[in-house]
Amino acid sequence: MSWTDSLGYLVSSLVLRTLLRRTMVRLRTRAICSNVAFILYALVDQSVCLH
Repeated sequence: MSWTDSLGYLVSSLVLRTLLRRTMVRLRTRAICSNVAFILYALVDQSVCLH
């Protein structure tokens, strides 16, 4: 497993932990952070797809 795969699993776990938040402010903050992390992962992995 490469370091980019490990990074992808880490970012996926951020999304899962986002879904476990109970308050709206924490949920939205965590969701924004996980979305930014996924964008950064896509840039690092060079798998950005534009529709």
